Amino acid sequence: MTTVKAAVAEKVKAAVAKVLAEQYGPDAVFDPVVVIPTDDGDGDGEVYLHVYIVFDENAIEIDTYKDIKFLGLLAEELGEGMSPEVLTHSFIEKSGWPDFSRNPYVVSR
Repeated sequence: MTTVKAAVAEKVKAAVAKVLAEQYGPDAVFDPVVVIPTDDGDGDGEVYLHVYIVFDENAIEIDTYKDIKFLGLLAEELGEGMSPEVLTHSFIEKSGWPDFSRNPYVVSR
């Protein structure tokens, strides 16, 4: 199984927190944020990072326009080597996270 270094995961999580605070305000809570390295499946060994962002659907409404801009803003925040092409994300409702997080491909690291 592919793993992500703790320092990389923390850098991505910090950048996610900053971008989400800019988009939704400092009081919006997104927790947990889970960074999972994922093989792109074409056999060349390249890995991309998938970010699962859990939100309380009773407190936050995910804005489609903000969602579309999210990866570009995240890549800008992360800097060189982290283009939108190597990042993907999913917003997961808090009520569905317990079941979703038991998926063998979604394991907190």
